[in-house]
Amino acid sequence: MLQTSADGLSALIEDMNEEELRARPHGLAPVLWQIGHVAVIDARLARQAGQPLDVPEGWEALFAMGASGEGHLPAREAVVGLLREANDGLVRLSRADLARPIERSPGGTEPLGYELAFRLFHRGYHAGKIMTLRALLGKPRLLG
Repeated sequence: MLQTSADGLSALIEDMNEEELRARPHGLAPVLWQIGHVAVIDARLARQAGQPLDVPEGWEALFAMGASGEGHLPAREAVVGLLREANDGLVRLSRADLARPIERSPGGTEPLGYELAFRLFHRGYHAGKIMTLRALLGKPRLLG
């Protein structure tokens, strides 16, 4: 499901041009921000669990929960590239000890399996946001 959900997110933006990816209808965070946010959150878990993964400087703040998506966003290729790298790290982790505790921010721990399962929920949540943004931009429905 990790691979399926990552592929699904990528498929949601295949037919979108740069202007559409960066559009902010009704002041909403753009599609490119949604993908970047998922990529950064996934990368954070991969790193916390010991996967070697670099997140470009400034991306943690740019794609933080609650950020508006305003300002300069990186290129599509860079954002999708991080999503793929982070997903590869999570897939590798899914073959590890799922009961292993992982530190959460801020404080506390959860089992790795919980954290991986939460990523599926998180990706679905942002897929829904992307579908709303697509509709507001006049793009065709891709799901349901």
